[in-house]
Amino acid sequence: MKKTLTALGLAFVTGLAADPLLASAIVYPAKEQSNEQMEKDKGECYVWAQQQSGFDPMNPPTTTAQQAQTGSTG
Repeated sequence: MKKTLTALGLAFVTGLAADPLLASAIVYPAKEQSNEQMEKDKGECYVWAQQQSGFDPMNPPTTTAQQAQTGSTG
């Protein structure tokens, strides 16, 4: 279980989940794991990855048009 959580956490930390289409990892139950336990593990993984990266892929920061223009003139 810990290896699965670590692998999923790394996917979030490395930015694979920055794209909303990739934010939902595909997870398979391990050795007759219940759906309830699998959902709990996914939730714990998400929270861990968010804490490690400081980024919440479900609530990304927004950029205004003014910020985008200012940043691209550099």
